[in-house]
Amino acid sequence: MGCIAPSGSPVITPAPQIVYVTVTTPVPVPPSTLRTPVSLPTPQITQLTGNGNDVRKLTTTGYGIRIFTMTNSGNSNFVVGLKDEKGNLMYLLADEIGPWGGSTSKSLDPGTYYIDVKARGSWTIDIQSP
Repeated sequence: MGCIAPSGSPVITPAPQIVYVTVTTPVPVPPSTLRTPVSLPTPQITQLTGNGNDVRKLTTTGYGIRIFTMTNSGNSNFVVGLKDEKGNLMYLLADEIGPWGGSTSKSLDPGTYYIDVKARGSWTIDIQSP
């Protein structure tokens, strides 16, 4: 409530305000917890080129994802299958008609594989491994 001033007019006293203050204190980071830059290995790329039907051997020495980037310049079917060492189809990597380009990735264990290409025309397959 206000008080009466000597002049007879009321005096208004404002209500107290609450002020919040945030104080940030820097925390030192010990040198042992700082991150050290790591260089990543350069990916290895196996390049295959051909014309028409072909079967190529692929040997992998480590586990991991392989990226298959393929192109076809022929005007007919382009089918690429990845087979295991016994010749059993594991993955169909491409099944397209006409000129085409695309990529797919597959996780492979170390071992021997075969890339079976059915095409009429020239094609390329780049296999990128970690």
